[in-house]
Amino acid sequence: MLFRSPFVVNAQTSGTLPAPSLNCGSNGTTTVSAPVVHTVGTGNNNAANPSFLNGYYHDSRVLMVFSKNDLSNAGASSGVIQNLGFNVTQYNSSYPYQNFSIKIGCANSANPSLPAGFVGGLTSVYGPVNFTPSLGWNSINFTQGFDWDGQNGIYIEICYDDTIGS
Repeated sequence: MLFRSPFVVNAQTSGTLPAPSLNCGSNGTTTVSAPVVHTVGTGNNNAANPSFLNGYYHDSRVLMVFSKNDLSNAGASSGVIQNLGFNVTQYNSSYPYQNFSIKIGCANSANPSLPAGFVGGLTSVYGPVNFTPSLGWNSINFTQGFDWDGQNGIYIEICYDDTIGS
């Protein structure tokens, strides 16, 4: 499944930036200020296909594309992305997602297009773990932060591979 931000995504960014700016990637940049939440998207997923987080699919690999404008219009500027949140309005499974993981990468442009397939070379920032979403906001704290340069768009890939169906 490939989506162009049909979901609300919260990303916490924080930190005082080293001069002149951050380079995209997982660079171990430390932060000194409190996280700030930026909400990207409208949260309207009224498509005929169910959401990847509602427990409908046995397995899922989703690539989301966010342009620089998507992020900056939500108030984000360059910083360390430490967290991602999703508002789950329906969950149709009693099983956790197994091998749930999140990867992030910077695009080579401010306004990346949705690729024909998945993007290689993304940085793993969470998982793989067993993850059970709950109704409402699910906030996922990364095991390592991801530096966003404030200039390029980003790709976010979420994947899980269950051994049993919903």
